[in-house]
Amino acid sequence: QSILQLINNSSFVSFWKYFWSSGIEIILEISSAFRPLFDIQSSILDFESRIVRNKVP
Repeated sequence: QSILQLINNSSFVSFWKYFWSSGIEIILEISSAFRPLFDIQSSILDFESRIVRNKVP
């Protein structure tokens, strides 16, 4: 089965339309899920920089 036949397949096209329309929502969900990890990482970096600042005479 060639790629052109797959593209001409209406279910394949509707799948891609669904994928692209839901892809943005999935990306937003993933980014919002990882945001707490980034907050933790930034607070750790802030904590480390504070330690370094306290060590500097």
